[in-house]
Amino acid sequence: MPMSVHRFHMTSDTFRPSLLVVLSAALYSISLSCDTFWFCSLFSLVPFLYVIERESTRPRVFIHGACWGVLATAGTSYWLFHALVVHYGKSVPFSFLFFFFLAALPMAILYGFLSSLYRLSDRRRYWFYCAVFPSLWVVSEIIREILPVFIPWGFAGYGAAGNILFAQIADIAGIYGLSFAAVLINALLFMFMTGINIVWDANPTRRWRTVSFPGSRHLIPIAISVFTVAVIFLYGSFRIYEWNNSTDLIPRGATTIGAVVVQGSHELRDRWDDRSFEIRLQTYLMLTEKALESPVAGVPGLIIWPETVLNSPRAFYPLALSRISKSVPAGSVLLSGGVRPSPGKKLYNSVIMIENAGISRWYDKNILLPFAEYRPFNSGLLGEFYNAPDRFSRGNTPGILENDYARIGVSICFESAYPRFIRRSVAGGAQLLVNVSNDAWFGRTSQPYQHHLMARVRSIENRRFTVRASNGGVSSIISPLGEIIAQTGLFERKAITGTVVCLDRKSVYTSYGDVVLLFPLAVLIISFCVNFLFSGRPE
Repeated sequence: MPMSVHRFHMTSDTFRPSLLVVLSAALYSISLSCDTFWFCSLFSLVPFLYVIERESTRPRVFIHGACWGVLATAGTSYWLFHALVVHYGKSVPFSFLFFFFLAALPMAILYGFLSSLYRLSDRRRYWFYCAVFPSLWVVSEIIREILPVFIPWGFAGYGAAGNILFAQIADIAGIYGLSFAAVLINALLFMFMTGINIVWDANPTRRWRTVSFPGSRHLIPIAISVFTVAVIFLYGSFRIYEWNNSTDLIPRGATTIGAVVVQGSHELRDRWDDRSFEIRLQTYLMLTEKALESPVAGVPGLIIWPETVLNSPRAFYPLALSRISKSVPAGSVLLSGGVRPSPGKKLYNSVIMIENAGISRWYDKNILLPFAEYRPFNSGLLGEFYNAPDRFSRGNTPGILENDYARIGVSICFESAYPRFIRRSVAGGAQLLVNVSNDAWFGRTSQPYQHHLMARVRSIENRRFTVRASNGGVSSIISPLGEIIAQTGLFERKAITGTVVCLDRKSVYTSYGDVVLLFPLAVLIISFCVNFLFSGRPE
């Protein structure tokens, strides 16, 4: 029977570009939603690269890139739609328009432009796939952290960080280094795939079979990929072994603290009902008292309550404060999220430090969430949720709370998604990290797990223990390796205990920050200068 041989460049009748874009976005989203499928992050972009490589016109390239941005946003941030419909009580059409125009559309524009820049580049050399395309991708993620129309969520590196060995390079290169490595492997695998010959059998009773393996030129990308993964895994293994066996990294004189994390898991509406504040407070006091009986929760100790637990004016009345402070053992400290009123009728989303003698310090949230905590352009699109305020004042207090035995780097909810913000507190002297959150808005979706993974990456980047309390989960105690010491389930009413150590040694990332970003920026500048000044238009 006649046989026909085709390159990987198959017709659209075989693989429709739209289906490949959907497949790529789905694999990308899966890698970010479940640690078990972290490996999908290493090839999820291959179908997307195939589509934007084969398209003949630049407008179609932009459209496919924009579609990928919309689909990836839907896959990694669909829980926003859930919060709008279920908790804010908004209609489905309103929620869809809100999600599309304020979350998906900016991503569509960004990745449409990224795809266009891809096609403007000279893609004939290994240099492009080894350096230029990963640099393009990392710069797109930098834009998502810097520009206020974005939230730094769903970076490529977080998918790869689901593997604890792969994640260890974050102490040198941060989350952007993880993203660069993951996208590099994707690009090299795509190069390898372009060398596969597929033999089709015209006999309808038989399918197809691959017979022609890539030549030596196309084996180079797979060799580089294997080498890259091997180096990353070897480094991760070395760092884990070093932390588990070296006394230099955790000095003998370092202060050891017993940590108690309390997850009250009250319903969202109940938490903003001022009449039930006493019941909620009693729940936290009872869980705290029971946890303090654990031999792990020694003195000095650290007790963490989640975001906005002290969300009633009555929490700051002398009687309530007296009850709370008396529950804190001498030499220990309680950090609780709360809504802190101040003169001038201002409200702050804060972390309140309470010791046996009462309130000693506080931290006011620096990075507020658009529409939920402040109104961009004075637009109240979402309005108030029950009795919860929708407008907070932006804090300017340092992200470090200090007592007699520890300097604690504090963040509230989505602030943990900003690596530079967390790094700044550690560079300023924070010896351990505390994050208080409220992920109950998003129900039993992937959001709490994605947010929790970010906290783990922040621990690795800065080599600090992290204690995290969330109203409905996931609450946890995280080691400097990103490993889980103790953890709660979603919507579980529970207190967990563990031991954390105050550390002073700074990682490479903490000391030098995102200096590695100079590499992708330099790569892009050099690449485009060479492309347009010397090589002319590649297409």
